[in-house]
Amino acid sequence: MQSEPSYRIAIGEGLIIPVMLRHSGLATPQGFDPFMSRQYRDYITSKFKMRSDREFEIPADRVDVLKALGVGYYVTSDSRPEYAAIAASPNYREIGEPSYYRVFELVDKQPPYRFDGPVEKLAWLPETRRFKVQSQGGRFVLAEQYFPGWRATIDGQEFPNQQWEGLFQSVIVPAGEHTVEFSYRPDSVKQGIQISAASWLALGVLLLVRKK
Repeated sequence: MQSEPSYRIAIGEGLIIPVMLRHSGLATPQGFDPFMSRQYRDYITSKFKMRSDREFEIPADRVDVLKALGVGYYVTSDSRPEYAAIAASPNYREIGEPSYYRVFELVDKQPPYRFDGPVEKLAWLPETRRFKVQSQGGRFVLAEQYFPGWRATIDGQEFPNQQWEGLFQSVIVPAGEHTVEFSYRPDSVKQGIQISAASWLALGVLLLVRKK
């Protein structure tokens, strides 16, 4: 799983503390994100049962939703009620050595991005998603919650980052070969940089005045 960190992981109730995944560079779409948007919560509650005010179930038989959310793996244990169904399902295959944790890979897993054309993933970092695409002209969808501060660029030029299905991010890519990037650059960061730059400039001026 760590070799493919862009795929999300669905986990059975009480099996894994989410911070354990984050420390390993992995992620789950199951509502542990402290920045869960209202749109995402509405989408989830229309389909699944909430475990708490922030955490929800994803039934293993809802393969369509798992793919839409970019889930590539399901982690359970043989003591969990869903284990027998997953083990017998043609939609999953077990990987790794059996232990308390039983890890299943979706046979036809879909990455958390969509595009009608060849895509090469160049970077998948906490605040940056970068791709090289061969486009006939169309919409690139990133299955990442749409928040103010996420920006889309094509070949370094900013393009409108549009909501897709009211939930995820997308950008219209013109025909040709392009580098598409989604990056989290909130205005607060820009303001912080500007304040820091102004502070250093003021300090430099003060030092020059004192030397004179």
